[in-house]
Amino acid sequence: MRYLSQGPMTTAVQGLRRSPAVAMLSQTLGTLVNKLTKKSNPQPVGTAKPLHIAHAGAEAGSTGQTSQFADASLLRLNIGQQHSAIPASQDFWHASDGIHAHACVIIRDGKAVNVPVLGIELSASWLRHNCPGQRQEGSGQRISSILSYSSPKIRAFELDGMSPYRWKVEFEDGYASVWQEQDVYAVLPFLLKSAESLQVPDIRHIEDSSQLCAVDLPDILQNEATLLDFLQNLHRDGAVIVKDCGTSDNQVVKLCERAAQVPLHTMYGTTFEVKTTSVPINIAYSNAELPLHQDLVYYESSPGVQLLHCRRFDSTVAGGLSTLADGIQAAEKMQASYPEEFELLCKVPATFQKIHYAREWPVQMVYRRPHIETDDQGIVNKFVWAPAFEGPLACSSSDPELTEQYFEAYRKLANIVENEIPTVSFRLREGEMFVFNNSRMLHGRTAFHGDGIRHFQGAYMNIDEVSSKMAVLQQTLLGAAKPARWCNGSAV
Repeated sequence: MRYLSQGPMTTAVQGLRRSPAVAMLSQTLGTLVNKLTKKSNPQPVGTAKPLHIAHAGAEAGSTGQTSQFADASLLRLNIGQQHSAIPASQDFWHASDGIHAHACVIIRDGKAVNVPVLGIELSASWLRHNCPGQRQEGSGQRISSILSYSSPKIRAFELDGMSPYRWKVEFEDGYASVWQEQDVYAVLPFLLKSAESLQVPDIRHIEDSSQLCAVDLPDILQNEATLLDFLQNLHRDGAVIVKDCGTSDNQVVKLCERAAQVPLHTMYGTTFEVKTTSVPINIAYSNAELPLHQDLVYYESSPGVQLLHCRRFDSTVAGGLSTLADGIQAAEKMQASYPEEFELLCKVPATFQKIHYAREWPVQMVYRRPHIETDDQGIVNKFVWAPAFEGPLACSSSDPELTEQYFEAYRKLANIVENEIPTVSFRLREGEMFVFNNSRMLHGRTAFHGDGIRHFQGAYMNIDEVSSKMAVLQQTLLGAAKPARWCNGSAV
């Protein structure tokens, strides 16, 4: 699939009939499509008959024209009972019903179809593999194997004249694929992925604690719209302050059960108490400074969302400020400032480890991964930073120069994290909860001292559950789920 930068994007998208379930996505995509279109004045959309596009290997129609194009044969365009032959890329008007469209072109000997009205080119293999008819009703799971066919070719492509979001595809082996409007809407964000305006859903890099949104816990627990607001703010900013939590036990569990079904169990249990102990099993369980980091990066699947509930913070305690910085912002700055070093940090895996036997549940976890990951568009989609939990770099003695290059790149990244991106500092109040995206944000704490107690209760949520909950609420409350960029390694 590719985005057709030269082809005219549809101006007929606006005004087409759509089901309520996809109304919001329709509006969003229509706006984005218009931004990409070369034509600024859409024609009125009327009642149109189906447009049947096929190879003209049979009868070419009454005009006797021949194809001007090397990669596509002359097309036969059926409008009702009318037949006319047109060159492969020629625009047409059907004046009697007032619909403006563009001819669909079967190209590369049936291996693809060009659909200018949507600004996309569809692969025959993609259409066959993603056929809605090859999914089980109810579960939605695919029930066919790619081995059931080979090298599919398109024989005919029918585009509904009333909506470009209903398709019928016939393949040369006789298989027919029918796409209803909801089927097309479900895949449209993937088809338009390479369009510039659709690459990156909005996220915001906060620079001050005043930018952190605050939501009350009772409202989150009782109101679906408030829950959605909380999740969307968490997605956009990477962190949210939850107020009115009280100081009783297991408030973090209540929020986890609301947003992700259950808390995520880790080596620290379902919940954990962050307070000073005489023999800490983690530096967090002391009064020492906690530099910016992410939690549990030595897990294959690190917890995606962390919750810290302030249960007690005596006024006699000095320091202990919570700190926050955007790791994706650091990675993007590295990409812009030091592109070669950035590429190196995307390739060379660092070692992250937790090896600790002097605890109730002894652990030996070692995981190697690069500090930065990008998707196929070069967009940063994961950042990993936890210097306190780094083990030895697994380097090759046959290439000491690469090792030196890695540490030079690492030093530049560390300087960006510590000195070149905003670090937000704030004192969490008793009864407040700090919730943040552990896949994206770096968190820490200033050292503290003095008589008194600083006691937080923590928990983790699976980011897949959180992302799913946000999408479901968007679909049910707003009409359509929006693209999300949780920065957890998934391509945008």
